[in-house]
Amino acid sequence: MLLTFYLLSDEKYEYIVSEIKKILEDANKSFRDGEKKMITDQNASRLILVALPNKLFEKTKRNYVENQ
Repeated sequence: MLLTFYLLSDEKYEYIVSEIKKILEDANKSFRDGEKKMITDQNASRLILVALPNKLFEKTKRNYVENQ
């Protein structure tokens, strides 16, 4: 298992997310069963990616600052 955490500027965040999307799209094309159009290996590992953009936290930051 791998867990990693990064803080990125908005510009770097957008770049990384766009690159990850390209990689996942390519992987989907390469690893899906041609006839069934799905991954059929029931023993496959799971990959979970979570990307939280700075915009998501704007309201929280604003509320925190106002209450200080």
